Amino acid sequence: MSRRRRFFIFFASAGLMSIFIFFSLSVREDRPLDKWLQWLPGNKIKSMILDQPLADGKVIPRAFEFTAAADSSIQANGVTQMEVRHYLREGDVVLSHPKSFPRNTPKQYYITQEINRGNYFVVVEVHKNYSLVTEFGPLKD
Repeated sequence: MSRRRRFFIFFASAGLMSIFIFFSLSVREDRPLDKWLQWLPGNKIKSMILDQPLADGKVIPRAFEFTAAADSSIQANGVTQMEVRHYLREGDVVLSHPKSFPRNTPKQYYITQEINRGNYFVVVEVHKNYSLVTEFGPLKD
């Protein structure tokens, strides 16, 4: 058997096994893929903003508050607070933005998101027991 054929058989079988493992883990009730894919920095930050882990390992939604300035900006743009919170899960965390302060206390993050085909930014402070939206507005192109 040639070297080329051995490599083909090895990588073909490794690829098929990877696909099999991915699909077998994606249908489980305990959702292990969701937990294992949280290692990216943006996903960890969004999870920290939106979720509150409990001592028994369960996760509940974190308390979410809005400043008066952010609330008025949300209403002026025709968006609801529930939409802002819902679309944060799909937003992009911009760590290199001047409004992101991941090493301060409380941590502050600049997140861009798309809501109802409009692009917006959100500045969120993460406190110990709640998250606070301090700024909201449309992205300027």
